Amino acid sequence: MKQKEPALGALALYAMLTAALLLLAFLGANLYASLTDGRTQDETRRATLAYIQSRVMAADAAQGVRVLDGPEGDALALAVDGSGYEVLIYCDAGRLWEQTSPAGSDFSTDAAQAIADCDSLALAWKTGATGAPVLEITANGANALVALRSGEEQAA
Repeated sequence: MKQKEPALGALALYAMLTAALLLLAFLGANLYASLTDGRTQDETRRATLAYIQSRVMAADAAQGVRVLDGPEGDALALAVDGSGYEVLIYCDAGRLWEQTSPAGSDFSTDAAQAIADCDSLALAWKTGATGAPVLEITANGANALVALRSGEEQAA
């Protein structure tokens, strides 16, 4: 009888160590998944802002950048080099859309290309330290500023 007790104690110790290791592996996997999800959301926010910033900088010319009322919040109207066309960038149905159409066209996701997931888009004109207009872009809760070299802001 005395030989069974040490075997039972060793088996119980082995079971507790195995359970502890499984618990640690499970907790580590959940922590990794939450960190990865957070990083992916941050990358999406940064990519969305960088995309909008680059489009605004490319259209930076006299009468080239306008802020409009879009379907869900603000929208950008970016002139396409005096062609009579403009690029509309706006948020609708949880997506950021880009639509190239004749100037003054209505917003239509049928004629637009989805760019990224975007819950909200807010645009505001500010004045920079040099007096030049600065466009503040807020998308998905993240902010960016773009100073316009043309020195002109347009609100419609």
